[in-house]
Amino acid sequence: MELKEEVLRLLERQLAPRLRYRTLLFQCHHMPSIEALETSLLAVHEFCLSPPVRIAQDDMFDAVGAISAQRLLEKIKAVEYQQPIVLCGPLHICDCWSEESRRVLWQHLAAFSAGPGIAVVDVPREQDTQGLFRIAGRLGTVDAYYLKSRLTATEDGLV
Repeated sequence: MELKEEVLRLLERQLAPRLRYRTLLFQCHHMPSIEALETSLLAVHEFCLSPPVRIAQDDMFDAVGAISAQRLLEKIKAVEYQQPIVLCGPLHICDCWSEESRRVLWQHLAAFSAGPGIAVVDVPREQDTQGLFRIAGRLGTVDAYYLKSRLTATEDGLV
């Protein structure tokens, strides 16, 4: 199965409108796999009513350096209810923030429950995501895991 098809089926199953928690986190160690995932996520327009908004690494830095966690959340919140979002990684910006700032971002993503959905592509960050997300499965075409909010276990059941 081609990666684009696998991603489309995964989005249909994991971000279905009937499900409450709407963030899907992909974690992978290899840059070529991260780039392939991002390309596939951005290409599956047929799943979305509107094209996804891409928030790239370049959008997470300004002329001075890394933007704040609050500023990134503002970018996400500006479109999260109207359009799907692909947050493109690796999210090196997290390394520039305090633990509290990182926690605010990951908590928002884990609790997000409205709108078309948010897909995050990153390297494994067990320290930041532990307790908020759980591994839901593995992609067969690339060496990557996908994670869902731990809240899905109580609200949606394990899907």
